[in-house]
Amino acid sequence: MHCCAGITKDFISHLPETERRYYGLGPDGEPNGFLVDVGLGKIEGSLPAPTKEQLLEAGRAALQYNHSFGITSWLDPLADESVLATYRQLSERGELTAHVAAFPQVFARKPAEELARVQKLQQEFKGVPNLTISGVKIFADGVAEFPSQTAAMSKPYRSSGKNGELLFDPARFAELAIAADKQGLIVHVHALGDRAVKESLTG
Repeated sequence: MHCCAGITKDFISHLPETERRYYGLGPDGEPNGFLVDVGLGKIEGSLPAPTKEQLLEAGRAALQYNHSFGITSWLDPLADESVLATYRQLSERGELTAHVAAFPQVFARKPAEELARVQKLQQEFKGVPNLTISGVKIFADGVAEFPSQTAAMSKPYRSSGKNGELLFDPARFAELAIAADKQGLIVHVHALGDRAVKESLTG
């Protein structure tokens, strides 16, 4: 899998220091299978996208599973265009038997462009029964578990001395959050570390 994705010792050695931490290395300097954040994204980018049929079957399975627990509505915090299209297809077939609030992922670096993209999605999927695009999802940081430790903390982790990483410019995030609110959108923030929580609340 590493080789197919182009993740090799040579590839990692030529990355900027700030990006090497996303890839685990063994004593011999070879990739050891550990990936986090950007590193995981490189693997995902090398995998074939699921077909429409696979997404449709996954949607049906999700509905059946949630209904088995009595769940009839949920928030989908990473609903991209292919997922939204699947919900629409299920709805057109009379199979979307739950209400879904879909939140596409956005990035704070270009607030106006990102929210314009969401607004376009809202128009495209407007009127689909049981489906609404009522908010956006943004990541402030990663996770706190060892060895990842990418959740942004105000003090270093004891085991590594790292502080994690803030995934947005606070000023840009504030701009995005204010603009999203004016558009009537809920802002759903992934923030685990105390620094990420503080910056998300104060901008």
